Amino acid sequence: MSCVRSICLGLTVSLAIAAAPALAQEPAMPVASEGHAHLKRDVGTWDAEMSMDGGATSSKGTEVNAMVGDFWVVSNFNMPDFMGMPFTGHSTTGYDEASGKYVGFWIDSMSPAVMHVEGTWDEATQTMTNFGKGKGPDGSDTNHKMTIQYKDADTRVFTMFMPSPEKEGEWMQMMQIKYTRKK
Repeated sequence: MSCVRSICLGLTVSLAIAAAPALAQEPAMPVASEGHAHLKRDVGTWDAEMSMDGGATSSKGTEVNAMVGDFWVVSNFNMPDFMGMPFTGHSTTGYDEASGKYVGFWIDSMSPAVMHVEGTWDEATQTMTNFGKGKGPDGSDTNHKMTIQYKDADTRVFTMFMPSPEKEGEWMQMMQIKYTRKK
């Protein structure tokens, strides 16, 4: 064996031995951030009162939210009578550390399509603002804007908007849901 070959083999073996402890260590588990902590405020059971058409139409329901680990909140929404029929919906929301945005999806019993959402938190107003793409009432693709304003630890107000058909770049309120934590 040549001298160069012996040196190369020796270096390779030495590097492999030196790297072995690092390779044997398991990667560190992810740690929840402050962004994930905002999700925990929704955990629990909530009474929901929905209003549409400027309050002319209203319905009552319940939302139950639970954390999946420290990273995701799963929401189960139930309204026994919404426009004459039962309505259920489910969402999953988390925080994407890389983008600095909240991400999630919504599915419900009145739509065959999933709505993907992405949003930000405003500490000054205690408001989460999300934008989503989903189906409109006529089944066509449409954008949605949703805000959730936290009034206090036991009260939050969700407002959903669609693009205004009359004014380009403006939003029209579709509905509002006032959530009150059950004691």
